[in-house]
Amino acid sequence: MTPFSQYVKNLSMMNVIAMEKGKERWGMIADDIWDMLLGKAGKLPGQLAPEIIEKAEREGRKFFTGNPQDNYPDALDKYRKLMKENKWELGEDDEELFEYAMHPAQYEAYKVARPSRTSWRMWRNAVPNVTSLRWTMPNPRRSLCRWTVRLTA
Repeated sequence: MTPFSQYVKNLSMMNVIAMEKGKERWGMIADDIWDMLLGKAGKLPGQLAPEIIEKAEREGRKFFTGNPQDNYPDALDKYRKLMKENKWELGEDDEELFEYAMHPAQYEAYKVARPSRTSWRMWRNAVPNVTSLRWTMPNPRRSLCRWTVRLTA
């Protein structure tokens, strides 16, 4: 599934729910979807419905016909410098650099984590899975309480 098709699915679902509640069609359109509809991610493969164009004009939104890359300045040099300051490797073919540039907060959290301590904590919290009698690791991104409730429910 492509990112745009996921947006279409979500927008469709939001429209059905809104219409069931008696609200106007196209009442809720997320900014990410607007960006795609307005051409900021590139030219759409087809024409927009006239009601969407009218809604965009009513809300003062501007259609973009330029190069989508112009909206995103090249910031790799900035991230390359930050990686050098932190003594982080760029990775083969700069894959670490690209990961850092796309997800800076998550990448920094990943790099400053203490893997040995985290993995010890995960093993300490491991519990047997009662359905298969195998040991199952808890997801460190979820609370242990929610995880155990899910197992017992």
